[in-house]
Amino acid sequence: MAGRAQSFTLSEAPISATSISGQFIVHGRDATRLVPKRELRPVGNDPVIQLRPDLLTVTCERVKRAVQQRLGLRDDWRGKVHLHLHRQPTIERSIAIHPQVYRDGWQFHVALPDQIEWTRLVRAISEVVLLEMANRENNSTACAQPPLWLAEGMNQLVLGDYGRDLVIESQTTLNRSNRKPDPLVESRAALRGRDPWGFSALTLATVEQLTRPEDFTHFQASATLLVHLLTGESRRAKTVDFIRTLPENLNWQTAFLALNRAEFSTLLEAEKWWAVNATHELSVDPELFWNRGEVLRRLADILSETAAVRTPSGPSSAAEVIPLSRVVSEWDFATQHSVLQRKVAQLQILLMRTPKEPAELRQLVTESFRTLDRYLTERGGSLGPENAGRGEVGNRIKVLAKTAARRLDAVEQRVAAAQR
Repeated sequence: MAGRAQSFTLSEAPISATSISGQFIVHGRDATRLVPKRELRPVGNDPVIQLRPDLLTVTCERVKRAVQQRLGLRDDWRGKVHLHLHRQPTIERSIAIHPQVYRDGWQFHVALPDQIEWTRLVRAISEVVLLEMANRENNSTACAQPPLWLAEGMNQLVLGDYGRDLVIESQTTLNRSNRKPDPLVESRAALRGRDPWGFSALTLATVEQLTRPEDFTHFQASATLLVHLLTGESRRAKTVDFIRTLPENLNWQTAFLALNRAEFSTLLEAEKWWAVNATHELSVDPELFWNRGEVLRRLADILSETAAVRTPSGPSSAAEVIPLSRVVSEWDFATQHSVLQRKVAQLQILLMRTPKEPAELRQLVTESFRTLDRYLTERGGSLGPENAGRGEVGNRIKVLAKTAARRLDAVEQRVAAAQR
């Protein structure tokens, strides 16, 4: 975590570079010292990088965009961020973020050594991005601070999503091998064989409690898992509101519980929610998931059936692929029953291999499964084939088949559109 001081004196350095959005301004004392060298080296070999003002602005924009993508936001920043590069005798010195309030809002100053570990640089930028977001509507003179677990968890997810691709370096070749298909891969490894921190212990932890490396690693993995759950597609809007309402509350717990009242209204209920969801998330192996294209392809196959159709010219038959909605609406139940049972089993397997995100993809598979399962249960029960000829029951069967066919047709069209 970056340290914060109560007062800060601007350096007399000239502005060296401004980012493309205008939010990040880098001040460097001696830009000529960072003249590009002739030799090129691969990215990723050295954990320590040399900061150059023009390239640092690009790094800042990349980290900001990564945080915004996690939260589903567009770039509507208000507070400027000044980064002051200094020659420091040691790269281990803590990074300080100094917020200052002006008449038109908050601005933030970050003091950086001109040589720094690239992961510490990403941590500082992601933290100041959250800090700016939390204080856009803050009209008071007290700066709202995102909690430690949120800042650390977001930083780890950003690193997991993009890796070293976030950092622009001089005299280096490009290397796109740092992205991870699962941003929780390191957290899963750190939590293997041990439980995550409890919700209260995790969210109330302080820097002073995390001096031991093993404690910090455990906390870091737990915080990453929590923020991952809170930035899923179904929850990210509430998390954004939580960050933006921090200045309106005496503590973050009040804002957090108020926005999640539908699921938990007390910290005890939040503790239970965290225990259940964390356990479930850690029990899922992302390596077993199929990608979006594969899920759509298999779902399209399940939602169709190859049948032998008699040709007009004679007794011979030809294979024809027909949608499952037609099977339900046109075939007799005795013929369609075995087909639909097979399809339900295939959908169960597909559901286990479909990732939770994007939510729309999993929704397609779930809706297909529920439609067929419900139809088979109701159609094969009291409305079985032996009752098909009875008046009222016969009408109910027609309505049931028509409803199921309509729902399947809607899913089939959505799958076809998604594939296009």
